[in-house]
Amino acid sequence: MATTSQSISRFAIFTDHIRRKIKLENCIFKFKIDYDKEQLEKESKLFHYKPINTETLNNIYDVSESDKDDLSFIQKDTTWWRDQESWNTGYKLKDENVNDLPESQRLTDLFKRIVGTENIKPNFFTQTKGTEVKTHIDVGTLCAINFMIKGGETPVRFDDADAVFVENYTVALLNVSKNHGVPVQTGEDRLLFKLRFTHNKYEEVKEAIKQYQLDWMMA
Repeated sequence: MATTSQSISRFAIFTDHIRRKIKLENCIFKFKIDYDKEQLEKESKLFHYKPINTETLNNIYDVSESDKDDLSFIQKDTTWWRDQESWNTGYKLKDENVNDLPESQRLTDLFKRIVGTENIKPNFFTQTKGTEVKTHIDVGTLCAINFMIKGGETPVRFDDADAVFVENYTVALLNVSKNHGVPVQTGEDRLLFKLRFTHNKYEEVKEAIKQYQLDWMMA
């Protein structure tokens, strides 16, 4: 028979587990959806890329409509954010006459319908093997869906005030308004497709995806 102290200890472990689970669910929502990795990889090669550095972040900040943006994370790793060249985003097509992005467009249109918004910005992102992404928030973005194309070995890391959460995923909605980063990339270079929500908060998008899944199951 368990003693009082043992019972208290077990309860403390249980409540801590529940607390961490709730916090994690406020950071990342993993779900399954069909998407064509090979086609997305082909489409990613049609873009020019540039580093996500201090200059890029300030440019996004200047045109952002969000009043939640905070660039203070740059001050914690000033040199890295100024000089880094290993984490990049696609910013314009190599050939402006090219309009053949079927899978990118399909996913963008699908989640516009699911969430009921036109305010989604699609981007491709790359991260070089052997490098990390420092802790940050996504400027001009309330939440985002990441579709892993290559290099899924490395997880996302959320830095909470009193805990660190590390999660692997294939497709996930991320609360990128919270501090997060990526540990050192292993295996191969990382490539992902991201849908950035500029006007819809994490909980709103999460509930819309859950409802879509439920409707699909009931159909």
